[in-house]
Amino acid sequence: MLKLINDRDVMGPYVNSRWTNVLAWGTALVLILLTLLLLFMSLMP
Repeated sequence: MLKLINDRDVMGPYVNSRWTNVLAWGTALVLILLTLLLLFMSLMP
């Protein structure tokens, strides 16, 4: 989704700004890490 939003050919003038990209990728990374932590904690009691 983030790659699609950053494609200027698709979104035209509605692409994300640099700070929005940093915030979005940071949020995605945190969510991925938390999901991996939850998975690990569920499998290793």
